[in-house]
Amino acid sequence: MKRPGSQKVIENFKEVSSEPSGVLIRPARRKVKSKPFSIRLSDAERAQLEREAGSKPLAVYMRSKLLSNDKPTLARLLAALGASDLARSMRDVAASARNGAFEETPEMLLTLESACAAIEDMRTTLLRALGLRPRD
Repeated sequence: MKRPGSQKVIENFKEVSSEPSGVLIRPARRKVKSKPFSIRLSDAERAQLEREAGSKPLAVYMRSKLLSNDKPTLARLLAALGASDLARSMRDVAASARNGAFEETPEMLLTLESACAAIEDMRTTLLRALGLRPRD
């Protein structure tokens, strides 16, 4: 009885053994397995990591935290902040309120609600980029 794939092995051997140099070339070795890394944790540290990992396996969560690159997330946050003109708008609103010249118009309330939503979105994005869970 032939083993599955044995015909392919025979064909590969024939190709290799018919090399003009007469040198037998070994087939490429299999991919090297990853190497383990060990770290000692206190019971409290491990419990914290397990809470943060949630339903993910602990090793997957730790690998993602160790090898993550959150610069793109932070760059998007910075770009959103720069594009929003939020700081100047909030300064204007604060100055108007201090001077007693704040007009409560529908447009102004809409602008304030929009600014608050943008600030909340940036806060959530920043917390996630830092690996923290935002409170709802």
